[in-house]
Amino acid sequence: MRSYFDTSEDFLTKKDFEILIPYLIHALGRVDESNYQNRLCTWLEARRFFRIAATFSTKVSGIDMFASKKLELFRAQLTDKMQTVSDGEETSDDIQQLEHIQAKLNEVTEAVDRRDNT
Repeated sequence: MRSYFDTSEDFLTKKDFEILIPYLIHALGRVDESNYQNRLCTWLEARRFFRIAATFSTKVSGIDMFASKKLELFRAQLTDKMQTVSDGEETSDDIQQLEHIQAKLNEVTEAVDRRDNT
């Protein structure tokens, strides 16, 4: 499963992704942070918002790459995308999905940060 994050190609159909997501989440602890971040950015550009949100499960709260100082490139691109939303270039469904992604990322990040501070 780690190899999925090691390439820039994404040949998974929606159905394939939904089947594999539990295994992908399980593999995240062994995925290189830059590879995962690149995948997140690719999904963001391709408007595959479900894939981003799906990898932000509560199971990943123990993975260091979700700490507040990590995934900087993705966080910046998400912020830029949220700005685009405020400029009215996205649909209401896109807006809701991006807000959901932001909330899930914050939730997982806060869980990692709390764990690291205890």
